[in-house]
Amino acid sequence: MTSLRILLWLFIKEKCMRNSAGTIIFVVIIVIGALVRSGVIGGPSKDEMIQEIIKGANSARAQIILQSQGTFQDVKIYRDGEKHGVVYEYVFAKDVDVDRSLLTNESVKAECIANFKQSPDWKNMKIVFNEDIYFIFKYVGDDGEVYAMVNISKKDI
Repeated sequence: MTSLRILLWLFIKEKCMRNSAGTIIFVVIIVIGALVRSGVIGGPSKDEMIQEIIKGANSARAQIILQSQGTFQDVKIYRDGEKHGVVYEYVFAKDVDVDRSLLTNESVKAECIANFKQSPDWKNMKIVFNEDIYFIFKYVGDDGEVYAMVNISKKDI
């Protein structure tokens, strides 16, 4: 599993993208694609899939923060309680001036869905959605205020 985590880290490192709001979108599809190709997803239980998605994303957490070039002070990846969701929470650094007119629920959701569908690993991502696993992308100020939060599930794709 260690080599898979290294592979995921390399994929994630190369696949952070800037959206129109100037924030970094973590490209979940790359992680999912690597997990599907390795056999971690598509065989184990839904709970095991979620655990592996979270482990893979957390292994690249420090690199994501570093590559944000000061935009984010923290990135948290965790399970949505006991539900079948994975939360990606991005906490903006204190001195970052966030243009809230660009960072809306609608724009974040549209950007995430577009990135999902344009990915070469899109067919692998659909496997996860077909398991009824969903993703929440949450952008939070350093004071804890939620700027945008979207849920992307099977019905959105």
